[in-house]
Amino acid sequence: MYIAAFVIAIQTLTLVTDALPLPTFEKDKLALLAFKAGIFDPKGVLSSWTLETDPCIDGWFGISCSCNSSLNRSTITSSQDLCAPLSVASSGYSRILQIELSEAGTELAGNLSTALGALTELRVMNLKNNNFSGSIPSRWRSLRHLEQLFLSNNSISGKIQPSWLL
Repeated sequence: MYIAAFVIAIQTLTLVTDALPLPTFEKDKLALLAFKAGIFDPKGVLSSWTLETDPCIDGWFGISCSCNSSLNRSTITSSQDLCAPLSVASSGYSRILQIELSEAGTELAGNLSTALGALTELRVMNLKNNNFSGSIPSRWRSLRHLEQLFLSNNSISGKIQPSWLL
């Protein structure tokens, strides 16, 4: 009787724990904060992005995390499981999988940030319809899992390196 009650209690605890969002991998959070620090945000749409908050737990504007139901799966065209491979998933951290900052009225401006190259599990980056300028940073080559990149309606210059298309 006591053993059965103990097993049920452990199973219930596991279900509750599994439902809680995991904290964000620290390097992902710092990359997003570096990106924010380097751009102009005239409407304050990134005001939820602070050192005191967590992108995945607190739901930063425009950010979707691993296995997060708010991830826009309709924009992913591959059949790959969006939650794999996550290099730190077994360590109990969420990873940034999608940046969606294309909503009308965000009006973000500045150079494309090299800091976003640290988001190594990123699948979708949508920065269209803003005022970004400059060239695509070479550090973005480390975005090995990136499946979709949207940069239209900005002032992007330069060429995409052929090695990035492999």
